[in-house]
Amino acid sequence: LSMLLLLVGCTTPNAYVEPKTQQYFVLDCYHLDDSKEGMFNWESYSVDMIDGKNVDFGMGIIGGGKAPKKLTLGKHKILAQAKFHKGTNSPCMPCGALIPMTINIKKSGHYRFTGRVNEMDAKFEVWIEDVTTSKKVTKIYTRELKSQTSNDVYIPIMI
Repeated sequence: LSMLLLLVGCTTPNAYVEPKTQQYFVLDCYHLDDSKEGMFNWESYSVDMIDGKNVDFGMGIIGGGKAPKKLTLGKHKILAQAKFHKGTNSPCMPCGALIPMTINIKKSGHYRFTGRVNEMDAKFEVWIEDVTTSKKVTKIYTRELKSQTSNDVYIPIMI
């Protein structure tokens, strides 16, 4: 009984469930760029929700994992998160933003969620691109950089 309770306590509530269909695409839901200059200089991009359901990364991001998820072809509402830290030169330490996106992927394939920091405009820019060609398949979504503290909590409301 205690083992069952332990396993139940580790599940993600309201979790996204991958479709059981042949018509799908794969989306890498996590990207970490820590190749900058040391452990205090990094960027990360993640898909936190798909169609109002929480994305469970599990152990999928350890060691540079990409947390791939299958989605049905067509329209989806995504809540994404972007974060970065640039050591003592950061305008905020760390900076972060939640970015709601509506995507419409009509072709099976392998895609990734990624982005960049536009420091000139103090904004995150995020998009989804084809893994093979690096061609953007969505528009670029932008959000202002905001300081995130360890006490920040967000409650996503999907409309």
